[in-house]
Amino acid sequence: HRSSRGGQLGAVEATSAAGVERRPLSLDRREAFETCALSGEVLPLRPAPGVVVACGLGNLYLRDAVCLFLARTERFAPDVTDLAALTAKFGHIRALRDVFPLALEPNPRRAPAVDEDAP
Repeated sequence: HRSSRGGQLGAVEATSAAGVERRPLSLDRREAFETCALSGEVLPLRPAPGVVVACGLGNLYLRDAVCLFLARTERFAPDVTDLAALTAKFGHIRALRDVFPLALEPNPRRAPAVDEDAP
């Protein structure tokens, strides 16, 4: 790539110069297993049976968020005004039969994740 100022830009510099936030892939993966894909709420560490569900694509959801999404109520994602975008991303969920309950348990052999932003 060539910048408009005459210098060479690599992909990393070009992305940074454009002001796009770059996140480590490992952080995205961890977040996918810790938050509801629909609502963004944090999943409970030891949920009761049926509280956390998954779709065929492997996304994790809070069952209540799926119910609100299917009912198309205003309570679901009030800050999101583009329902077409939500439907495009989660349109594969048309009924509760499209998700299945999970039984989540912490892995005793894995140390808890360290929050890098903690003081």
